[in-house]
Amino acid sequence: MPRPRCVLVLALVLTCSLASQRVRAATVLAMDLVALVRASDYVLLANAQTQGSRYRDQDRLIVTDTTLRVVSAWKGSAKPGDKLVATHLGGTVGELGLNVPGEASFAIGKSAIVFLQRAAHS
Repeated sequence: MPRPRCVLVLALVLTCSLASQRVRAATVLAMDLVALVRASDYVLLANAQTQGSRYRDQDRLIVTDTTLRVVSAWKGSAKPGDKLVATHLGGTVGELGLNVPGEASFAIGKSAIVFLQRAAHS
């Protein structure tokens, strides 16, 4: 009897190793208010105007772009009435969705205090 059991375990190991893929993970550390302001290029009260999800070119992850209209600016060069685009991980493209717990989300027509960093390619 030990022989069939050994073959079954070997088959399961081979199946699992063939089906595995490389994955990535990240940990985001919580920041206090002082650190958050220091790390931000913009600190704003802004109103969410429009939103759209897409695939990010470099890695095909789904991201959502939200156009924000500045109501008040406390840090950065933005002025009331300016529009900025905030991009965050997650969203839905067609029937495929990506949910990233803890990521920002904006309700269209609602205002929020936002802490933004300029994108590396800007």
